Amino acid sequence: MWRWLERWRRRRTRGTVAPVGEQAEPPPVPAPDPPPAEATPVTQPLASRIALGLATPAQACAAVLSGGSSDALVSQAVAICRDRGYAPDDPVARAALFVLTGQVARYRELDPSNALLARAYQRAPQRLRRRLRAAMSEIGEVDLVQVLTGDGRRALAETEREYLVRALTGRRAWGTCGASCSSSR
Repeated sequence: MWRWLERWRRRRTRGTVAPVGEQAEPPPVPAPDPPPAEATPVTQPLASRIALGLATPAQACAAVLSGGSSDALVSQAVAICRDRGYAPDDPVARAALFVLTGQVARYRELDPSNALLARAYQRAPQRLRRRLRAAMSEIGEVDLVQVLTGDGRRALAETEREYLVRALTGRRAWGTCGASCSSSR
């Protein structure tokens, strides 16, 4: 093949063929992939407002409930929401925020049946689900099977199954899992 290219006055290049004496065009640089729709990152000006403690209640709550925020930014927003008593208007988001900020009494008052938290968990992006699982472990009063499986028809991911087994064995609540754990395999 290279002999044929030399005969036609073409030179060897990486991936492209150009006439001798001319530069081959570099391959086009692909555009970066946009972030997933469910993981909405917090913008730089908003991150600065949160870091300085100047965020509005809605901005601070959105940062806590965002799947695209960094862990450092979320911990700052959690402290702001907890210390100032901020909470979103949506009861589902409010239940998740109360769990994430460790406000157990406010969470229990709002959602004694764990139904709101289950809905919040089901519609949350993966990163927020991870944060919710960690917060639920600290609270200890949440029906983990109900929250993770929702209506009982949702199959659990491998990380969710591992979390559930660890949490239930830590609580010594083996009988709680029942058919939900075995049907999700």
